[in-house]
Amino acid sequence: MKQDIEKKLNKYGQSHIIKFYEELSDKERLLLEKQIECIDLSLINELYNNKSEKMTEEKIEPIQYSIMKNIREDEKLTYKKIGEKAIKDGKIAVCQMAGGQRNKTRT
Repeated sequence: MKQDIEKKLNKYGQSHIIKFYEELSDKERLLLEKQIECIDLSLINELYNNKSEKMTEEKIEPIQYSIMKNIREDEKLTYKKIGEKAIKDGKIAVCQMAGGQRNKTRT
């Protein structure tokens, strides 16, 4: 199984993902293998190569935000519809957020 994953990752220049593969437990290896199998690297590569706009200027600015538990159900539905329309129209955005991570120690 590792050889198939290595071949897949090497094809797209992503072999660093399994750099510490040998240090994982059998259970962790299986989980990682399943996660890698679920990734459509050819689609990600195609989307990256076919992006319609190249950013000419990097601009980072604060965004407005809401905490989901404070949003009414009708507002959630409105946002969902807006998001689905944007996806159908070929528009995308990325928002990276921190938080919710936890430290995991290996025994």
